[in-house]
Amino acid sequence: MRIINLLLIGFLALPFQTCNSQCPQNTFETFKSKFPEASGMVNMKHNNFSAFKLTKEEAINILHISESSLKYEDIAYDMDTEEKTVYKKETLPNAIFRMIKDSIIIFVYSINYNYDYEDNYIYELYIITTDKSGKFIERKIIAQDQLQNNETTHSDAVILNDSTYRVFNYDINERFAILKNGSYEVINENEPQTKITIVEYRIKDDGHIVESGYKDIRYAKEPVLFYEQYHKDSDDPMNEY
Repeated sequence: MRIINLLLIGFLALPFQTCNSQCPQNTFETFKSKFPEASGMVNMKHNNFSAFKLTKEEAINILHISESSLKYEDIAYDMDTEEKTVYKKETLPNAIFRMIKDSIIIFVYSINYNYDYEDNYIYELYIITTDKSGKFIERKIIAQDQLQNNETTHSDAVILNDSTYRVFNYDINERFAILKNGSYEVINENEPQTKITIVEYRIKDDGHIVESGYKDIRYAKEPVLFYEQYHKDSDDPMNEY
């Protein structure tokens, strides 16, 4: 019997009616204690922070993640009988670290969807801002690893300080290969395989996040999938930080 698994998932929907005013202080302090405090520059590609699992209540009430976004369906197909079985699964976010910026707290957390469909996965990294009482201000996705249907999506981030971060978006270089009939066709093997678009964001004093106006484009010789991991001597532009 051959089983094939597929993923159906609900993504984040905003806004949510949770902790829009001050959170209960003991609840927020417990939540905050799970995020080790960081300062200075943090390169997320080779950070060494331990990830602490957050509770469902913290995810909904403080991070403002909808309950539906914590659930997904893993569907198993029986190739012999053509029957399918739907498995309900739940995921919870992981606390990575926090930074203090005057009256604002910056939290970085991750969430991933662990399922059995071979060679497919989703990992996302977010930054949110709150005031010191826990009132939610804003959220931005800053990194993502996703492989589905043989297509790779990868982005990563460097937190420069408590006011600025840069997102590195890795894509297939369109001068190397183009998408044709659902798969990539190499058109010039002498071109670098990966195009990296770097965008800078600024965290304002009120906690809102905006693009700073800085943008750069780089090219790298290896496939996108290679740059999901840290390689010390590679041409990855994140190694400059």
